[in-house]
Amino acid sequence: SGGHAMEDPLLTDSFSGRAETPRHATLQESQTGGKKVEEKFYDQEVAKLVLRLERKDRTDIENVKMFTGFTENAYRFFFAYEDNFPDVAPELRVILPSGKKENDKILEPKKEAAIIAYTYSQKMTDKKAAEVLQSQGSFFVFQKNGDPYVMQTWPN
Repeated sequence: SGGHAMEDPLLTDSFSGRAETPRHATLQESQTGGKKVEEKFYDQEVAKLVLRLERKDRTDIENVKMFTGFTENAYRFFFAYEDNFPDVAPELRVILPSGKKENDKILEPKKEAAIIAYTYSQKMTDKKAAEVLQSQGSFFVFQKNGDPYVMQTWPN
């Protein structure tokens, strides 16, 4: 067809203006989860990718902007569904404040299965989508002071 596939920038050195990854790379313990891993147990392409990702992380960190006067406290509700309900596997929909459904997933009754949610509801921007979701019986979309709100939840 004559078209060219785009290369993933993480697989090349194009995402960073820094020096290219060396031809031969040896991974350090800090790059392998604190364990010494002999070179015979990993491919050079994997080692080079690790070095590129590490370099990208450093670049990303350098671009973080800090502001004074603000401290975020990120709280979440966590419901450990796990295998407490072995005969029930509900469909879990991630609904955004825009009304868009991000995904549908069956919450399987198994160890470590959980639902996570923000500790506050969010006002929905699309009233029609809210009406449709409410008519479908969504427990997570509701009216508050005459406006539609969503309790955004997602599986872990």
